[in-house]
Amino acid sequence: MNTGFVTENRFRTVFANDILKEAQTAWLQYMDRFGYDKNVYNTKSIVDLVKEHRAGKKVFPKNIDVVTGGFPCQDFSVSVNVWDLSRIRIISEIA
Repeated sequence: MNTGFVTENRFRTVFANDILKEAQTAWLQYMDRFGYDKNVYNTKSIVDLVKEHRAGKKVFPKNIDVVTGGFPCQDFSVSVNVWDLSRIRIISEIA
C-alpha cells in the first residue's frame, strides 16, 4: 500500500514502525530509493511508544493526514489477544 503513496508523490511517510529488525532492514533498503531518512523508522513496540506519548514525550509527528497499518501487527499479536478488539482502541487515542 505504501508504494502507491510514495510513487504518486501525494503523501510522504513520516513515521514507520515494526518490532522486527528484519522489517526495518527491508523498509530502509526499499525506501532509500525515494530519499527517506532512516530516522523515520522506529523499532520500539507500538505499545511502548503510546505509553511514552501519554507520558508527554514527543513520539509521533503532528499534522498527519493519513494513517495506514497492517493488522494484526506483531506488537498486538504478542502482547494482546488479537480477538479482543476492545483493546485496539489504543490506535484511535493516538490521533
